[in-house]
Amino acid sequence: MKVPGRIQKMELHGKEVLVVEQQFEINREGWNEYKLLDGGIIRLKTSVHRIYRVVDEDGMQQFDDQGQPVSVVRHRFEGVITTVAIDRPHLTAEQLSGFGKSLGQCRRRNL
Repeated sequence: MKVPGRIQKMELHGKEVLVVEQQFEINREGWNEYKLLDGGIIRLKTSVHRIYRVVDEDGMQQFDDQGQPVSVVRHRFEGVITTVAIDRPHLTAEQLSGFGKSLGQCRRRNL
């Protein structure tokens, strides 16, 4: 199947591939929530910004070994960490803030 649109070059896993950007609508973007045994809560969400179909020189859709279409998704990872400080006297504020930074774009709230 030929994928309509302008063919662009993109680096994927150290290899140059040809892609066509796809238009899309957001159906739903929800948060995943995880309750830690120490009482903390971590909420995570991925927001998609761009979707591309991998194509050949003629614009034909490429498939993986299982016959699935190959796509590239550009996204942003968001997280919120809610901590309950009295439940974690062994963790310092520096340790907690370092953990938040490792999640990328995070906000931290103390209860």
